[in-house]
Amino acid sequence: MTLSKPFSPLASVMLKMKFMNSSNPFQIPSCFQVDPQRRRRERFKKIVFAIVAGIVLLLVGLLIEGCVSEHAKAVTPPASPASL
Repeated sequence: MTLSKPFSPLASVMLKMKFMNSSNPFQIPSCFQVDPQRRRRERFKKIVFAIVAGIVLLLVGLLIEGCVSEHAKAVTPPASPASL
């Protein structure tokens, strides 16, 4: 039994696909894609900045708390020996 067509239906579809425009409208163009190494660097910078900002906020909070408690101690009058 001989085939009248040299290509199977699947091969003819694949041949047509080869000549069609293969761009996907839902795919982000490569010029807008960020390479993984650059993305890792940006993420690292954000994490380092967040850690430094957190430490600075903690230290500022501790400094303010320390100043408030020292100020409160200075404002209260010392106990007089007669009241003891």
